[in-house]
Order: sequence, then structure tokens, then C-alpha cells
Amino acid sequence: MISINVIGQDVFEDYPSLQNARVGFVVTDLSNDSVVCSVRGNELFSPASNTKLFTTALALENLPADFHWETRVALYGKVKRNNVFSGLVVYETTGDPSLSSFTYKNRQNPAEKLMHLFDSAGIDVFKGDICIDEQVKYEGSTPGEWLFEDLSMPWGAGVYATNFNDNVFWYSDEDETVQLWDTAGINKRVGAEADLSPGCSMLSYLHNAVFICGIKYKEKMPKINWTTPLMVDTIRSVTLFPLIKEINYESRNMWAESLLLEATTPPDSIRRFRPSADSLSAYWREKLGEERFYFHDGSGMSPFNAVSPNTIVTLLRYMDNSEASEPYIESLPVAGEGTLKNMEIALPDGFYIRMKSGSFTRVRCYSGYILAENGTPEYAFSLMVNDFDCTHSEMKREIGAFLKLFFSSELR
Repeated sequence: MISINVIGQDVFEDYPSLQNARVGFVVTDLSNDSVVCSVRGNELFSPASNTKLFTTALALENLPADFHWETRVALYGKVKRNNVFSGLVVYETTGDPSLSSFTYKNRQNPAEKLMHLFDSAGIDVFKGDICIDEQVKYEGSTPGEWLFEDLSMPWGAGVYATNFNDNVFWYSDEDETVQLWDTAGINKRVGAEADLSPGCSMLSYLHNAVFICGIKYKEKMPKINWTTPLMVDTIRSVTLFPLIKEINYESRNMWAESLLLEATTPPDSIRRFRPSADSLSAYWREKLGEERFYFHDGSGMSPFNAVSPNTIVTLLRYMDNSEASEPYIESLPVAGEGTLKNMEIALPDGFYIRMKSGSFTRVRCYSGYILAENGTPEYAFSLMVNDFDCTHSEMKREIGAFLKLFFSSELR
């Protein structure tokens, strides 16, 4: 364990908003494992999305690099004369959080697989139905400690065996009865809320896709042979490293919860939020040799999560020395990108910053690394701000200015 050298709150004397808040700040020089600065280093703070640093680190330690989710698409039935398919389309879902995420650059469109199967089989007419066969089970859709007011919001979307478009329901502000399947390029104003029935939304989307692609469709329930599918294709998510990067770069809550459930639940077992959160706490208490931190979810939405800046820096030091250090560090956004896109922090001599942001009501946290031009981590740090009385925008600007000046001084 490193020694703690306590430095007074006067390190924030030129920053009024930080002076008026409860702030914890720890910086470690990774080259010699020494503490550069520690203010309230051992006090517990609400970490918000800095929780994802622990979730993604656990996933890197416990899941293989080629881990991915699979959604099998199968046709059951027969193709009769005149290219008529009489049967069922079955989507076997396994909890892929990225399935048809319109905000994700590597989006997998579930309708494309269906159209490919129809085209390969020469199907022009479809007499049957589309259904979902969920291969995994969940006890609830959200952690029990999430705030009620967040559950209806896009960032409070739950986790299901069938996830569709980040489980967010998009609609036109002009007509809330009209669901928008893709908001890209839409000039009108749109609204959003958590989708409580993403499986139903996906089925509606698929039925609509069949109609607009030119396939003649008559909905019916045919008698079919369930033994052997006529044709099968599979939708595969990206593998672990890109998943980790997406979670930390864009701070995706639902994805983080999905990944934690996968990393802590034995195969074929029911996925439960509370045991998974307990496993997250227990795992890092053993690995880091510390006891005083508490996790109630994997994303940071719970207001009951509590961790100290020193514990976060200890995690960052641990991951810097792990076999997964490169994908872990590169999963954190550079200032000016991802969740830091409006936060420019220019450092001297080619040094740059990668860090995870976290925000909640009266909570703002940033933890990560200062790296040399060649990508070598030189410092690990955690700045945790709770109970501030200014706006989030004002606090964000002040934190950016403080980090820039502090590390520019250290690097000279």
C-alpha cells in the first residue's frame, strides 16, 4: 500500500465552486508509486458513473476477450410453390444490450438478418408470424436501489432478455403516439423515455420492416415442425474490448448493468441485480485489499454507491499493472471526446488525459490517467465532487480548469 500524504483544501483556493463543495482528490505518480496529492482521500463519496470503472475492470478480469452476445434468427416451416413461406420467424435473444442501438456506430439491425434469410430462400410471400424466444431469465429489469424518478428516463432504461434500441422509446414531440425507429436525420423535435416493453417494440419494428420491404405478408399461426429450422442466421455483438470502450466512452448505463450480470452470473442461472452488485464489491475488496466501499449496481445510477478517491486510484494502479491494462486505459475517453466532448484540457509536452466522467444530482467525478505522448500512463488520479451549490456546467468548467493547471504544474 502507498503512504498517504494529506494536503489541505487550499489546493482549491483559486476555485470558489470547489471550495464550497465537498471534494476528494488523490493523485499518484505511477513511476515510483508515490502520492502527489491527497485531499479527503479516504472519505466516501458518491461516485456516479465512476462505478463503471469497477464494472468494466471486473469484466476484463472475468470474461474472455472474445466474449460476445448472440441472437439467433431462425425460419421454421416450408417454402411452398410461388415462393410462399408458411411458418414462423423466431428470434432467440440472450440479453444483448447493443441489439439495434440506433446511437451505436456498430449497430446490428435485426431486420437485415430476416431480409437476408428471406432473400436467400427466395421468399416473396410470408404467411406466418414473428416471435421472440428468450433464452435467459432476469429477476426484475432494474436494480432495486435506483431512484423512482429515473426509471422513466432514457438513462434509467432497464435490462431485458430482449433489448431493442437501448430500451428507449423515441417519439415525435408533435405526436407522442408515433414511435420513431431512427432519430438520425430527423429535423423535427423528438422526445424519449424508457421503453418498458422492448420486446414488443422490436416485434413491431420487424413486422413493419416486412411490410415496407415488399414482402407480401399475411399474419397467421401455421402448423410447423419445430425439430429442424429451415434456415438460421446469427446476430453477434462486438467482442469484449469494444463493449468496454462503448460503456466507458459513452457511459451507457443499461450496457454496464448487462455486462455486470454476465460477468457475475453462472451460465443458465437467473440474472439478479443485487447478488451481482454484491459480487462487484466483494471481488474488488479482495483484489484491492480494501473494505470501505459499497456498490448497489454496476452503472452508478444508485445514490447508495460509496467509494473513496483513494480506492479508485488503487483500482487504476491495479489495472495499470494488469494484462488488460491497454484495453482498459484506452476505453476511457480523451478530453474532447465521448462524454468529455465539451471538456478540453490541453497539457504540455504531448501529455494528455484519459478519464471516466460521472455525474448525478450535486455529484461530479472524474478519474483516470495522465499519459505521456507515447501512451505510457504517468499519473493516476481521482477527483470526486459532492454537494456543490453551482450548476453542473459551472462545476464542469471549473474542474477542467483546475485539472489543466494542476497537472500542467506537475509536468513542468
